[in-house]
Order: sequence, then structure tokens, then C-alpha cells
Amino acid sequence: MEQLTDKLDKEELDAAIMSSPNPFAKRFQTQTVFKENFVVAIPPNHRLSHKNSIKPGDIDGETYIYRCNCEYSEDIIRQLKDMNVGVNIKFWTHREDWVQTMILAGMGITFLPESMPIYGHLQTRPLTGLNLERSVVLAHAAEKQLGRAAIKFSAKIAEHVWKDSACAIKPSPKVA
Repeated sequence: MEQLTDKLDKEELDAAIMSSPNPFAKRFQTQTVFKENFVVAIPPNHRLSHKNSIKPGDIDGETYIYRCNCEYSEDIIRQLKDMNVGVNIKFWTHREDWVQTMILAGMGITFLPESMPIYGHLQTRPLTGLNLERSVVLAHAAEKQLGRAAIKFSAKIAEHVWKDSACAIKPSPKVA
């Protein structure tokens, strides 16, 4: 996110789609594109795969795959720690495909936005007892007039129904 805000500050970009667990600086004007919850991604045949939803205490002691490019990762770990839930961070990666491949290989679990699974057979479960939601926004410099293309783009994303789009993948149901 820091790279995007730098580019917006330097006027190298007219606008950027991004997300942050913290409020955006007042120098940016934002338009919410969509909101979504985080889910727990678990390996096939995981001890929690029979559950319809997962509570923070359920993952205490689990091996955790840390998503380095996720703006929410530090906040998630802090919230778990505040609830006296500990995860063992054993793997770190910047690549989403590697995170999900490691989960499928049984190497650990992670939290990710519900639209993030790229492999259809990745099992995810909703969270209960931990409020993790992200807002994806279109941001631009508040004092800069948007160009025609950015205005048209802003209008198109505002009218799109994101929950019905192909990228909005629902958490996989529990395995019988």
C-alpha cells in the first residue's frame, strides 16, 4: 500500500484500488468499492474441516502461514494475541499462490479475504468471535481533480455488483 500512496502523492497515478486496516490519510479521498470478510483457509482433511465456522480458540497452537503482502496480517496477529490465541508462524511468503499451495499441502492455515481463494478446492471457513472485514476502496488525492478516464472508471466500479461477480467466491462448505 505504501508504494501506491507514494505514487498517488507524486501524481504518478490518478487513482488506486487498495485496502487498509487503518483510516486513510485526509489527503486522500476514498470511495468504497466493496467490503468482505476474512475467512480461515485450512488444508484438506484438517482437524477443523468438519466445522461450519471457526472460533479464534479453535486455531490456538496451529501452524500459521503469514501473508507478507496482506495489509491486515499484523492486525490479525495482534487481535489473536489480545485474545490469548497463539499461532506458530512457520512460513512467510509474498506470493498468494504459494500461501494457498502450502495450505493445500497441509503445511498450515491462514486468514484471507473471502474472494481471495485462487484454487477451487481450497477449504475456507467463516470466523466467529473475531471481527475481520476489509473495505476495498478507490483512492485518489483529495485536492487533485480526476481525469476523464478515472471518472469513468470510478462510475463503472460504483455500479458493478461485486458480490455477484466471478471473483466473489463463497467459503467452501464443510466436508461431509
